[in-house]
Amino acid sequence: MFFIGFSSINGCTSQTPPPETYQPEGLYEEDYSSFYYYLYEGYLGLAKQEDNENDVADHALFSEKAQRVNNGRIVEPQQLNMRRIPEHAYEELKVARHALMQAFSLGSKERLPAPSAQAQVMFDCWMQEQEENFQQHDIDVCKRDFFKALALIAPQPTTKAEPETRVAKVEPCACDEKPAKKEPAKNKQPPEFIVYFEFDKDHLTKTAIATINEVKQAVNEWKPKTVVLSGHTDLAGQNIYNEGLSTRRVTNVLNGLILAGVPENKIDISALGERHPAVRTPDGTKKAENRRVEIHLVL
Repeated sequence: MFFIGFSSINGCTSQTPPPETYQPEGLYEEDYSSFYYYLYEGYLGLAKQEDNENDVADHALFSEKAQRVNNGRIVEPQQLNMRRIPEHAYEELKVARHALMQAFSLGSKERLPAPSAQAQVMFDCWMQEQEENFQQHDIDVCKRDFFKALALIAPQPTTKAEPETRVAKVEPCACDEKPAKKEPAKNKQPPEFIVYFEFDKDHLTKTAIATINEVKQAVNEWKPKTVVLSGHTDLAGQNIYNEGLSTRRVTNVLNGLILAGVPENKIDISALGERHPAVRTPDGTKKAENRRVEIHLVL
């Protein structure tokens, strides 16, 4: 599938009205900069592409989603259980949808309607292509465009004043040191934690697992409202690949925390790829300190 951008969509089949007739009742009045207008156009674009590929089922699905938006109904990103997603891709899509819904809950639809709609449409595109699982280029296009849109709307991590930093660190991969001894909290701030990864890897080392167990102890002690995870990579490799790698890393830390006993509903996650390196380096540079998942306890 080659997805046509919002500005170039001219319509679909007779099953859905063309964009110029779009006036969903109850959502807005002739507001062609609304999230719902862009969402409508986006689903029409997906429907048209599936029609061109003779994919009757997905053409009908995306046409129906466009029509539901046109009728003033709320249409959410597709649930994972509505597609047969290959096991290797399930967790990455789960994290991606969580990040998208988090951005929506913080008002991105109102603040940034076009990229918010683009993110939702491209998530559904990614889901559809991943279920088919035989056109890697099409999967990558949908996934790339999803992450590009998500990068515009996702909440950025905030920095607290003088937090204590918990780092399990070693050179060159920062993966095999014992966790640092626990120190008293300064200025009544909870500790922060960093899980490091080997180059081009997403698995948890023994040190990472030990750090996760210390996070669980800190959660019991501080009782935070939220545990915020942000996944990162260094600047080696392509942007789209690093988006996926950071997603896999933060997913594995999320799963580790859940297994350790941290409630899933307390955890917020984001995958930031190479956009926020801990240490600034030229593009293409391998750097151990940048291959990480940061963990913040928000009281």
